[in-house]
Amino acid sequence: MFDGIRFELPHQDWEFWLNHETLDFHGAYSLNTGAVKGGSCAVTYQGLRFELKETNDKGLLLKVRGSLPKFYNKGAVGYDDLNYHEMREVLLQLEALGIPINRSRITNIELGFNVYLDYTTARVLKSFKYTEEAEFSFEKNDNFQGTICKRNDYELKVYDKAKVFQIKDLEVIRLEIKARKMRFFKEAEIVFLSDLLDPVKSQIAFSKWLDIFKKITFSYYSFEQIEMLNEQDQLHLYRWESPEHWERLRHKPSALKTLKEERRRFRIFIQRTGGDSKFDSILSEVCEMYERNWVAKLGT
Repeated sequence: MFDGIRFELPHQDWEFWLNHETLDFHGAYSLNTGAVKGGSCAVTYQGLRFELKETNDKGLLLKVRGSLPKFYNKGAVGYDDLNYHEMREVLLQLEALGIPINRSRITNIELGFNVYLDYTTARVLKSFKYTEEAEFSFEKNDNFQGTICKRNDYELKVYDKAKVFQIKDLEVIRLEIKARKMRFFKEAEIVFLSDLLDPVKSQIAFSKWLDIFKKITFSYYSFEQIEMLNEQDQLHLYRWESPEHWERLRHKPSALKTLKEERRRFRIFIQRTGGDSKFDSILSEVCEMYERNWVAKLGT
């Protein structure tokens, strides 16, 4: 569930970290002058980057960023989401390194799920159209294939997980929300690392994730579904699936109002004709994963 993360711990002690048994900061530290080269020094350990940095207001600041699943897998690629027990193990390991989880403030976090498919990933990715506020933008390069929707406080990302890790013959997508500003999780009161294990706070965070994804307009029609549509509905679908149609609307007077109304009509059409059935199945699987890997593990 929780994946990429950034957190920080202020007012640290140089001597403790320079004499750390596991994290070797000496390579980036000037022992002669006792100064930090370039204002900071860093070391990577098991997929997390630990950086020490002198600041005016927080003293010596420890900043950590990276992948929690990768840290759990001792630096190896983590293909699957961490369950509650594994997340607890990660936080215990961080505490063993000298990082108090109840004082380590999270500044950025990703919450997402990997879903395995029995149909083509590429077409599913292009079926994500827009949220209530903005459209998705499809991106593709040698190492990434996915669709992204950026907002002020968060970023929605749905991408081909197998392509990221260069795995062939595997259809798996990741549905992810990245909190760019932690006020996004204000209702959940997720502030420190220890909050990730709080059952109420994690439930609120998941509910917010689910609520946002449920509001996405998703359009995926099989050939059989299209053939079952009457001629008028087929024409409507062809128009709404055409990028040129939406581009023309953007240049009309009162474009925002026109786009909003057209998106509403398209969403109603999709719901009436079953174009969102694949997405309903995906979200149902996510809910089952959350119950199985997180809720069922609480207290055990």
